[in-house]
Amino acid sequence: MNIKTRSIPAALAAATITILTLGGAASGCQSQQGATGEGGTTDHILKSCATKITQKPSRVGRSRTVEAATHSECDRPPIRHTVLITLQYHPGNGSQYVTMGTKYCEAIPVRGIPTDCHATFPGICHVGTWRMTVLITGTGPNGAPFSFPLDNKPTVKIKSCA
Repeated sequence: MNIKTRSIPAALAAATITILTLGGAASGCQSQQGATGEGGTTDHILKSCATKITQKPSRVGRSRTVEAATHSECDRPPIRHTVLITLQYHPGNGSQYVTMGTKYCEAIPVRGIPTDCHATFPGICHVGTWRMTVLITGTGPNGAPFSFPLDNKPTVKIKSCA
């Protein structure tokens, strides 16, 4: 193998790392908090938006309604920003979670003007374990698409639906 042939894979690897790094930095996509690089945390480089759960699945008053909520803030507004909240119920007996409702929120958070996504599902309450999943998708400020599930999937026990 000559010198030119050996340097091509190294150059491709370096170019790929550069593209991935710049793409993540400029895309407006969300990264995991606490991601670290050689110099410490890289949150300020990779993340221009942050979404957090502000209300775990809970029963509303004395009704059979279950609701949940998120809050999103962005330093640089993305072109498109969609939050998908999914509420799931676990009936027990070794079965899997059953999706009881989904809610899409498409408001775009801009710097200083965050957005909230409230998911309210009337008539779905069941006694047992519930969980919430959140997926954020969209298009970053530079046109690059992103899709990011929140790692946190809070579970709660609803003890009464009467």
